[in-house]
Formats: sequence, structure tokens, C-alpha cells
Amino acid sequence: LTGCARSSLGICASSSGAIAGLLLWQDDGGEPVDCSITTGGKRIPGIIEGVKFELLGARYILVVEKDAVFTYLCGQRIWDTLPCIVLTGCGYPPLSVRAVVKQLATQFGLPVVGLFDYNPHGMKILLTYKFGSTRMGLESHAYAVDIKWLGVHHDDVLGQERV
Repeated sequence: LTGCARSSLGICASSSGAIAGLLLWQDDGGEPVDCSITTGGKRIPGIIEGVKFELLGARYILVVEKDAVFTYLCGQRIWDTLPCIVLTGCGYPPLSVRAVVKQLATQFGLPVVGLFDYNPHGMKILLTYKFGSTRMGLESHAYAVDIKWLGVHHDDVLGQERV
């Protein structure tokens, strides 16, 4: 409507979403946070301008739909087995979470994979990461990433042959 980005208007969301894994996170002027030593992940703030990232050997970005799955994967320290960065938007992802995924994928050239429920809500959340939100209009493509879906597919449920 105004042709301005949300951040330039001072509009920001509260923190919703978390990140963990083989990554150093440094807020503008702050101390670096090693995301691999946190038990519940680092909360992603509503504004991520000025944040700097440094990889600690990650080769993938794993986006999960549910906070419970994120917490479980953090407890298992999945990044010790699969060198990755794990993120969640706790359901429908806020803009800041999508911006972090986009920045990491672009800056480091990491492939993005997602673990989502095989239901309409899970698919809509996956498509929000892949194509953006319809509510954002022209700004939407700026936060879209090429994400590959992990998990159960239609043929896994019904089999290759249809009755």
C-alpha cells in the first residue's frame, strides 16, 4: 500500500520461532551465541536487521513445522549426526523466521529441507516458506526459498497402485 518495507515503518512482530544447530548468531553489537550449545534453541526476534551469522560446519537447513518436533530434535542434538541448522516458526512462520531462512540459504548456499505434517495446514505452511504469504503481496517473493519437503507423501499412504 505505501510501497515501504514493514521494518522501515517500524512494524515488527514479537519473537516467534527458534533456531539451533551449527551456527553462531551475533546481534548487532552483541556477543556471538553458539546455537549448538543451547538446549531449547535461540529465540528469533521480531527484527533481524544487523544480525550476523557464521557457520560451524552446517551443510543443511532443516525447517520443522512444530515446536514440539524442534524441541525433540534439539534434545537429540541432531546436528551431531546431521550437520545442520534447525529452525521452527512454531506453525505458520512469522516474517522474521522466513527472513532468517532466506538469509542463511542465500548467504551460505545451503539447501533447505522441511519436515511438515501431511495435512492441509502442513502443506500451507510449506508453501508459505516456498512461495511466501499472499497477505504480503509484492514483498512476498523476497522471503521465499527453494525448500524440499521431507516426510510422508501421498504415494506413501496410498501405495503406488490405486484401488
